[in-house]
Amino acid sequence: MDPITAEILRIGISESAKLIFQKVLSKNWMKEYTGGRSIVEQLLSLDIQSDYIVKHISRAMKMRTIHSSENDVMLNSIYHPLTIHREGKNIKVDDKFLLSDNNITNIIGFAGQGKSTILRKILLESIKNGDKIPFFMELRKIEAKGIENSLLSIIEELGIKTDKKSLNSLLSSGNILLLLDGFDEISSKMRMDILSEIISLNRRHGVQIITTSRGGTEICTESNIINYTVNKIKRSDIMSILKKLSESQEVEEDTLQQIFHMLKGNTSLVETMNCPLLVTLFYICYPHLDSIPDSATEFYSKLFTTLYFRHDKVKNYKRERKSDIPPPEAFNVFCALCFKSIYDNKQDFTELSLFEYTKQSLALCGANEARPEDIAYDFVDITCLIQRDGYDRYVFLHKSIQEYHAAEYVKSLSLEKKRQFMGAILESIQNEPKLSATARYLYEIDKENTYELICKPLCERYGIDKYKDNEEFYVEKLYTELMEGVVYQLHSFPDNVKKEELSSEEIFHRGISSIGPFNSSISPLFIFSSHYKGEQINLYTDLLIKEAIKKEYLEALFNMSGIIYSIDSVEPDNKLTKKMYYAKLSDVVDGLNKKEYIKKMIMEITSALHYDVFSSNKALIERKNNALSDIFGL
Repeated sequence: MDPITAEILRIGISESAKLIFQKVLSKNWMKEYTGGRSIVEQLLSLDIQSDYIVKHISRAMKMRTIHSSENDVMLNSIYHPLTIHREGKNIKVDDKFLLSDNNITNIIGFAGQGKSTILRKILLESIKNGDKIPFFMELRKIEAKGIENSLLSIIEELGIKTDKKSLNSLLSSGNILLLLDGFDEISSKMRMDILSEIISLNRRHGVQIITTSRGGTEICTESNIINYTVNKIKRSDIMSILKKLSESQEVEEDTLQQIFHMLKGNTSLVETMNCPLLVTLFYICYPHLDSIPDSATEFYSKLFTTLYFRHDKVKNYKRERKSDIPPPEAFNVFCALCFKSIYDNKQDFTELSLFEYTKQSLALCGANEARPEDIAYDFVDITCLIQRDGYDRYVFLHKSIQEYHAAEYVKSLSLEKKRQFMGAILESIQNEPKLSATARYLYEIDKENTYELICKPLCERYGIDKYKDNEEFYVEKLYTELMEGVVYQLHSFPDNVKKEELSSEEIFHRGISSIGPFNSSISPLFIFSSHYKGEQINLYTDLLIKEAIKKEYLEALFNMSGIIYSIDSVEPDNKLTKKMYYAKLSDVVDGLNKKEYIKKMIMEITSALHYDVFSSNKALIERKNNALSDIFGL
């Protein structure tokens, strides 16, 4: 038995799981859920119960981090309680934390904030304190198979004899919690399929689902999904995380006190270390840094070299580099590997595919004489930026590591090649999100070239470069584009709703199934704005959603005459025709005389965006060009 599984058994998770199974089984089961009940009965078998812990829970509880790069660690040994918020209310995800309802809940956070760790903590607490049987899945691993089929496979792998009918019965019983990690890591072509399945599972079965995602993805703007956002960590959080890290004894004993002393008087450093990943990386790298970074981007720029050299500086560090290529060349190869893999939408590797990607990256850097196996070994065992994750599987320490170093590769290219690569990025970010973060990092580390070759062409494509020529015309046109096709999908023909009778949330859930779709064509421009926090952020969409779910809009929707439309829809299961009702958001806006207000808000967003991504960059380049002319006569 591996140490993690032994630890899980030691702290009583196995006994807790048994209690959940017994608790669920003791409920009053309706006759139509007999098939689902049979699955729970089988879970009480000692062998199957053991497999549920060893094969399913144990896998999710194991963590491989850069400060424990040699061994898996148990979640609880590294977890620091993080907080999430919704509508101004903060909630700490700590011991005994539970979310128990029949909703879809989505936890939003930026790179390295700990979304996946929070979801694993929810899994642990659900077993210890909940009344539903939890199942944890990483969406990128199951996107091709789908959620329901993957859940069936998990259950069958435990040795349970079942079928789809019994599984559906179990899902409908209200006794299952689905924890789905990493919606943002699903390939763009599969996202809508997975989102549709998530919504369908919840609507058909009422099953509780909790997901995680970076901000700005499709699930974040879907109606009827409750979004929580992970808070940035504070100074006290940083101190607590550092104390946990110091227990690993990965660095010198006095490092912790040195960092504590530095944090007391350095607000900029606290703001830079705004997520657990950066705190961990800073802790590991601190003894070897020549200067303290002022931003996450500056820190990432030092990361590879710092880790590549640390075996020369850390006492008792026994691993030696296998490759003899110079460190700057190793950095270039790593960056090429990051770009090639992210361009292929690849975040994990087998040993064979890692060697192949490394071989291609060596060729891209003109270093064909080096052995790809050796340099791949160094990436895994020396830098730990690529890590072993189970049998014959390798993953980047974090997706942001891959995204940043992919940007470094493009930055290093000659101008002619840079035009080609940035042209490819320009086309990609308009159609899919895989290179959005890389484009943002490029904007931060190679601003002028990125502006000229990506940002400026986008401004011209969306006409924002001409915005100041006729602001009113641009806003009117944009208003029409944003409103076009946005509808409230209704459960049925609405009854009248009396003022103050119901809350806006009650009105929404009673009558509305969804709102949308929203026009996201201008979203790529926000990658280069000061508002960028994740892929596909769109302040226009945020504005419309906030307006559309206000109580006055919902009351108007249910009380206005002549704005409800219907279409006949054929049900795929039984071929019966059903009436579908909907209302246009633009009709509700007109009925409330809100058009001018919304146009005013659109103008504020557009004016800020124009300055952010176009006029400020244009003015900066002009100032630099004038200085070159004045000083050098060029």
